[in-house]
Amino acid sequence: DPPLLSLPFRRPIFYMAMAPLFQNPVFGWLLRRVGAFPVQLESADSRATREAVRALQAGEAVLIFPEGGRAYDGQLQPFKPGAFRLACSLRVPVLPVTIVGAYEAWPAHRVFPRPGRVTITYHPPIHGEPGADLREAARRLAEKVRATIASALPPHQRPVSVDPG
Repeated sequence: DPPLLSLPFRRPIFYMAMAPLFQNPVFGWLLRRVGAFPVQLESADSRATREAVRALQAGEAVLIFPEGGRAYDGQLQPFKPGAFRLACSLRVPVLPVTIVGAYEAWPAHRVFPRPGRVTITYHPPIHGEPGADLREAARRLAEKVRATIASALPPHQRPVSVDPG
């Protein structure tokens, strides 16, 4: 997904990638060359957080998948709060992106993709609420982003708890 998501931008985009992907020396080297840095998904990863903070404070773009990993059923998964806490604490906007068709083209259980149509929708940026309690502001930002992303999903992929708007 990161190469597809990065295509329309004329600037480097850094992104978090699951740490196990870096275990293969060749693939790990390639990931680092394209701006990826590892993140441990099982717990709060202070090294990955510092890397994201450094990039954001330098005015760079950081791509974070708020679900934390691939969906094994093609459905929108619950969001982890870290990316939203980061956005609120640094007062940077979040650019929600909806990807439709990627799971069908390359489900997690397949080694290689199959032909398919992937549609990417870039939504307007969403800002956190300044001055609010950080945890509460992050929670509300996550809800807004999740609802925005879900609004562009086909009805059968929308979470039940999100208003289809």
